[in-house]
Amino acid sequence: MTRSNKIKLMGVTVMEFKIWETFYSNGHTITKVVDADGGKKNYSGVVKMSKGIAKKQLGKQSFCKKGGPCSSGNTAIASIVWEGEVVISGGTFQVDKKQTLVSNVYGTTTSTLVNV
Repeated sequence: MTRSNKIKLMGVTVMEFKIWETFYSNGHTITKVVDADGGKKNYSGVVKMSKGIAKKQLGKQSFCKKGGPCSSGNTAIASIVWEGEVVISGGTFQVDKKQTLVSNVYGTTTSTLVNV
């Protein structure tokens, strides 16, 4: 699974972060997160970011069918902390972001990029 998040300044994309993970499944739940990593694309010299070590883990999730029984399973979770700085008008500002990707066995994913 792969997802991307973008940083925009004044409506213009200056950075794009990609995060991906691979996992094993038995068809009903995720059994193992095999690998996680990420990459970036810099569209401007205003933002400089460096990638931390990608972390991977199994998460828990409950699945409830509408009007039916509930069951639980595992999700695959990958996260990366991006550290960097923004140079604006001669000043430098520290910017740290955490990107997280959560996938379930059915191929549904969510990706977030939040300040750290």
